[in-house]
Order: sequence, then C-alpha cells, then structure tokens
Amino acid sequence: MGNTSGTLLYMSPQQLRGDDPAASDDIYALGATLYELLTGKPPFHTGDVAWQIREAAPKPVNARLAALGLDAVPAAWEETIQSCLAKEPPSRPKSASEVAQRLCLQADRMSLPAAASSRVDDRSMATTTGLVRSRMSPDCCSLPAWP
Repeated sequence: MGNTSGTLLYMSPQQLRGDDPAASDDIYALGATLYELLTGKPPFHTGDVAWQIREAAPKPVNARLAALGLDAVPAAWEETIQSCLAKEPPSRPKSASEVAQRLCLQADRMSLPAAASSRVDDRSMATTTGLVRSRMSPDCCSLPAWP
C-alpha cells in the first residue's frame, strides 16, 4: 500500500485507503469532475466526505439537477457518471475513451480550448456546456441549456 495523496472530493475509495494508484482512480475523479460540472458541486461535499466516498452512493445527477430546477441530462450521461463513481474499480469504465464513447462525444472533436478563467459562474458554465454540446454526436443525445 502507498500513501494517500490527492484532493479528497475527487478521490476514489481506493486512493482514500492508500492503495497503489491505478487508472480506475482517474476514472473515478473524472466522474466526480463531470458530476460537479453538471450540478455545481462534487458528489460528496458536506459532512463526513471520507465516509461517504467509501460507503455512500452519490445522489443521481438528475435528482440533483431537479432539486436545482434544471433540466435532466440524457440517461447515457447519468449512467456513465454513476458508473465512473462506482465503489469498486471493475464496475467503472476502463478508460477515458470508453467514457467519451458512452457520453456520445466524438473522438475527433475532443480537443478542448484552455479555460479562460478558473472562476465558475453562470457564464462559464454556459460556455462549458456549449463546448461539451459542440463535441457531442448530433444523433446521440443532447444536454439541457444552462440558465
């Protein structure tokens, strides 16, 4: 077992335990990042975050969006993000390419421009949503507009 390092809000249960790093940890962090991009908060952000990462299932993205009065994301997005956040590595997608495929993102359009600002506000969320939408396969699914 190695040392625990990383940002708690994006750590997989295995990282939290101090296991040796694995690609599945990055898939978990990707899921937590996508969750936060869509809902404004990471899956676990209050209370005993370490316990929740190890033991609790995250609230589904669409449930969090509904609580915010926002439109739901496509089922493929909900299912993919939930699978990225699976407690056990074998239940997670095997690669970022698999995640992109599940999200209906076109591989030839995956190059994202550098962020103009690290500040998250309605404008930057709308821009991020627009960038993701522009890289989606038009016949697959669509994302709701950010208010």
